[in-house]
Amino acid sequence: MVMIEAKNPIRILIVEDDESIRSVLNDLLTTDKTELFLAPDGESAVPYLEAGQIDLLITDLGLPGMSGWEVAITAKRYLSDLRIVAITSWRGPEVEQRLAESDLDAVIWKPFKLKHVCETLDHIIPGFIKNCQITVS
Repeated sequence: MVMIEAKNPIRILIVEDDESIRSVLNDLLTTDKTELFLAPDGESAVPYLEAGQIDLLITDLGLPGMSGWEVAITAKRYLSDLRIVAITSWRGPEVEQRLAESDLDAVIWKPFKLKHVCETLDHIIPGFIKNCQITVS
């Protein structure tokens, strides 16, 4: 896995149809070192991807309309080196197989703890955990 070089700001696109989860992630990841873009569905995410100004994509896999899988594939067309983190509550052998075959960098399972989100992102962006809006011990 290629790490994202810590730079200012780190541009993160969050694609999540659940407004409460989108809001929690926005609150958790908003710092002076991040620039966040929020999309409630895959179709709304495409213009951000086309613009090519994203460092990290966090997408729910179970989106209405354009799925998170499709968002990830579309993202790689525009930004081949983009780091992608999936969020999902889907379980089962088919999902596990598809995840293993995908080009995703990490998966965060719902329901998730905020600490786990920060730790996962810290593996992709070394030092990122210092920017999370929670105390992680």
